[in-house]
Amino acid sequence: MTSIFVISLLLLSLSPAVFSDDASFQKLPVPGMRSGPEAFAFDTAKSFYTGVSGGKILKYTPQKGFEDFALITKNSNMSWCNGIVGTALAGKCGRPAGIAFHPKTGDLYVADAPLGLHVIPPTGGLATKIADSVDGKPFKFLDGLDVDPITGVVYFTSFSSKFSPSEVFIAVGLKDASGKLFKYDPSTKAVTVLTEGLSGAAGCAVSSDGSFVLVSEFIKSNIKRYWITGPKAGSTEDVTSSVSNPDNIRRIGATGNFWVASVKNKVVVPTNPSAVKIDSNGKVLQTIFLKSEFGNTLLSEANESGTEAFAIDSTGKGVYTGVSGGKILRYSPGKGFIDFAYMTESSKSQWCDGALGTANAGKCGRPAGIAFNDKTRELYVADAVLGLHVIHPVFGSFAKKIADSVDGKPFLFLDGLDVDNTTGVVYFTSFSSKFGAGDVLKAVASKDATGKLFKYNPYKKVVTVLLEGLSGSAGCAVSSDGSFVLVSQFTKSNIKRYWIKGPKAGSSEDFTNAVSNPDNIKRIGSTGNFWVASVVNTATGVTNPSAVKVNSNGKVLQKISLKDKFGDTLVSEVNESQGKLYIGTLFGSFAGILKL
Repeated sequence: MTSIFVISLLLLSLSPAVFSDDASFQKLPVPGMRSGPEAFAFDTAKSFYTGVSGGKILKYTPQKGFEDFALITKNSNMSWCNGIVGTALAGKCGRPAGIAFHPKTGDLYVADAPLGLHVIPPTGGLATKIADSVDGKPFKFLDGLDVDPITGVVYFTSFSSKFSPSEVFIAVGLKDASGKLFKYDPSTKAVTVLTEGLSGAAGCAVSSDGSFVLVSEFIKSNIKRYWITGPKAGSTEDVTSSVSNPDNIRRIGATGNFWVASVKNKVVVPTNPSAVKIDSNGKVLQTIFLKSEFGNTLLSEANESGTEAFAIDSTGKGVYTGVSGGKILRYSPGKGFIDFAYMTESSKSQWCDGALGTANAGKCGRPAGIAFNDKTRELYVADAVLGLHVIHPVFGSFAKKIADSVDGKPFLFLDGLDVDNTTGVVYFTSFSSKFGAGDVLKAVASKDATGKLFKYNPYKKVVTVLLEGLSGSAGCAVSSDGSFVLVSQFTKSNIKRYWIKGPKAGSSEDFTNAVSNPDNIKRIGSTGNFWVASVVNTATGVTNPSAVKVNSNGKVLQKISLKDKFGDTLVSEVNESQGKLYIGTLFGSFAGILKL
């Protein structure tokens, strides 16, 4: 798990330039657009090693800094494994999590989160895969690793046996308890399951005498002990619940003590990172708070393609949606999805497909809210990253940028959009004015309230701010008579109404608090009712997705559970046309169509 494992470097470092008695702090930038130095291993020459995104193991010396030492796969050295693309393509590039040296052979063992257990010779180079499964069951999400200093046996963990690294927040939100502790014996080449039912088994550390191994349960805020030798051999026991959300654990030489990476997990992101020292009985000896150095460190997560929002043309037969990579697709029952338009010229490139397109949203585009002007047939698009665009029904297939800022302030994260078809005025939202689309979980966790509602007048070519201080303004919908626009506040679980005309014109009011974490909103023809995409956001995962119908007074008329169709997925929009609901997701790989 990408976390604050740099604290292992700080607390176990061999150089006062990195960590000193007066708690001085030095940052060591990771080269090559790689990120997430998650865990550390030290050799006898006093160098340290760390795994980073894209599948590289780096070696650090004070004289030379970071140098490439090893690769998890042959792809790991490719330029496309750099940066966020490498993170998104962890399944091809690799993502080293736990690492540790064998004290006698000098081999470096690596638990790669998606690719399994590996070993690297003392000279470095390409890693050799040892195992990617046990008892016929593939590893889903490996995490911590340590080597018994007495026997050379390797102990490693899986954070979850159900969820992959990209689904870590769902695992935490659902309090998943399918983590495991494994043992690999180099002499027999056998992998064995030692303990099951662990709740986010993030880190492990063998005692200096090899009598036991500690295993952290991040989700449960608990540390367990598995006895290796002695009268309790093969049994487990709770050691401490005093460390909040423990992550990696490292023994401190032969002292019998351990350092634990700890955070306080609040809503969807870990906050207040700290280093906690405990002894072998679980007693907390020391806590060092690291928020000033690390801020609120957040796990990386690779977003998957998602048909997030829908627009239906004036005929009622053409359904359009935006997807990752910057494409607008048109759906018809006879042909299925076909390309309709592109946010940028890059959007047509192959490197904007799949995970690459998600990672390169700044170049490819990421359409969020879309809606037609029924009179002009123009399709307006709020691209989460690239701003407000319009697609002309006649002139070409590329979107034209209208605005990427207002009053000199760039848009950071656009989301919802609707068109007032009585006037042609476009209304759109920004989820946050502080966080980008890639930081949506931070925005929700911090209860960010910098979202805004905007108006674009196509006749005057002017963008105006109508509302500020919104808490995750995800969607918006204009009433059929053009008298008001509804704005959802995902983070606050609230929907506001902004009056466009009438005696209350220019004012806003709370509309309803009855819809949990509302996302996109769509009016249902001229009925005066709306569909709202809703989830119940628990801890770090989104659960119980549903479609909620409300009337113009905010009364809930109907609620349809979507859990059996989408699982625990963030549903972003519910849009009705001709007796069917078109259901979008932010992270999922498919669009849902539900017949009413």
